[in-house]
Amino acid sequence: MTLPNILKKKATMIIVIIMIIVIVGAIILSKGNNAPVYTTVIAEKSDLKQEVSVTGTVKAANNVELAFEKPGKVSKINVKVGDTVKTGQLLASLTSNDLFAQSSQAAASLESSRALLMNYESALAMQQAKLNELKSGTRPEEMVIAEETVTSAQNSLANSQIAYENAKTKAVTDLQKQLEITNAGLSNSVNVGLYALFTITDIQNTYFAESTPDGYRLADAKSAAVASLLGGYNAGNMSSSGLNNLNGGAKALVNTAFQTPTEENINAALVATKMAMQQVRQTFNAISLSPLSTTDISNLNIQKGYVDTQITAIVTSENGIISQKATNTSTIATALATVNTAQSTLQSAQNTLSLKRAGSTQDQISAQEAQVQSAEANVRSQQAQIKYAQANLGNISAQISKNNIISPINGIVVMQDAKVGEITQSNITVIKVMTDNKFQIEANVAEVDIANVKVGDTAAVTLDAFGSDVDFEAKIILVAPAETIIDGVPTYKVTLEFTQENENIKSGLTANIDILTAEKSDILNIPQRTILRNNGDKIVRILKNGTEVQEVKVSTGIRGTNGNIEILKGLNVGDKIIISSTQK
Repeated sequence: MTLPNILKKKATMIIVIIMIIVIVGAIILSKGNNAPVYTTVIAEKSDLKQEVSVTGTVKAANNVELAFEKPGKVSKINVKVGDTVKTGQLLASLTSNDLFAQSSQAAASLESSRALLMNYESALAMQQAKLNELKSGTRPEEMVIAEETVTSAQNSLANSQIAYENAKTKAVTDLQKQLEITNAGLSNSVNVGLYALFTITDIQNTYFAESTPDGYRLADAKSAAVASLLGGYNAGNMSSSGLNNLNGGAKALVNTAFQTPTEENINAALVATKMAMQQVRQTFNAISLSPLSTTDISNLNIQKGYVDTQITAIVTSENGIISQKATNTSTIATALATVNTAQSTLQSAQNTLSLKRAGSTQDQISAQEAQVQSAEANVRSQQAQIKYAQANLGNISAQISKNNIISPINGIVVMQDAKVGEITQSNITVIKVMTDNKFQIEANVAEVDIANVKVGDTAAVTLDAFGSDVDFEAKIILVAPAETIIDGVPTYKVTLEFTQENENIKSGLTANIDILTAEKSDILNIPQRTILRNNGDKIVRILKNGTEVQEVKVSTGIRGTNGNIEILKGLNVGDKIIISSTQK
């Protein structure tokens, strides 16, 4: 091989090697360029302010929002917007007819208590006179009167005992009549329930014969109703003729009560029939109406009405029995109390007569002195009752006053939102009275921010009327404890007060408020958007050595108006916080 050929071959090999190196280098460079590029920010310390920005309205500081303390119907409105009012002036009233009636009753009760006091005072005077008689001796005419008093007391006792026995007899008769009325109605209720089951069975056979969820549901409900009304079990698909042959359940108890109408049998039939009719009513509710014809739905509703009528009748009978028993108990107790009173009166008259006949002893005089003391105690007790009645009347008068709105200040009516005849709720503002003194600002703060707001916080305020370059300073003086729903969102009313008065400020101006809720100096903070969430934890991604990404759990503090958030734990000054990443 000649030298030129050898040199030519070596040159070709060198060129090939260079091309391979270039290609490999390009591939490596290409792969290196696919590495992500991170946008970062350095964690630093700086000052941070946390503010809540809201919009509010300027209002007169002495604006008074007036509301009725009780719900009711508005009966009188004495003012309109623009009227000047004085302290103590009646502005509006609710209807107080019921309270006036109660007041009249309380006044009557007070008068009755006073009259009873007079009786007790008279009784005291009588007992005192008897004591004086015991000490001075009995005159013949007094003896005659004492004997006549005993005779009269004996007659009163005999009459009261007869009345007591009559009351017991009448109670038995009246209760039996009520039971008979109830018993007569139960048979009709059972027949209505049975006919309703016939109607349900017809609808079942027409529309729910197949094994469907609606069919099973209807069969289960029907089975429960049949068991309760007729004593048949597993009768969810029983025919009407089969139902007609059943004689158990409430039907059997009703038949027993009809044959043997004792209170126990009638009560048992009443309870069972009521439960059975309620089961039949529930069976109607188990019927799906979608496949039924209009005619069948109409018939179904008619039967429902019949069943509901019977249930109402049963409940009425049940209440009638309860009411009759209560009436009987009250009547008998009253009659017995009359007997006891008559016995006491007779005993007292006999004692008095015995005293007059036997003459007075020291023991008798002491006993009468005890009677005098007892009468004095009755007088004192009744005097206390009068005080109670007076207090009750005063309480009702206070309730009546709560139906009135009285102006607490001198001012001008700026809102009147009540109408005569409408029903208003308690604690709903219906009238506002304004004075033109110092002004305040009211604003509604969202529930997500209210936890950061507290009384004493300062705020920077601008008013739309003066432009954004005129600043005012205010501070929070009140945070409402209860929420105010605005467009379905809970908010809380916050009241601010201007720190300096300005004669140009007017009520109704729109205020833009930045409430300073927290301020910290020289604290570690980062952009809030770099905080990520992972299973409830707050995570920050930091960049180590230019390429290594490390996730760090952090604890946060206040949120600044500049978009940064305080880091309490997890990061150090100088950490590179990843904001975002891109691929080349």
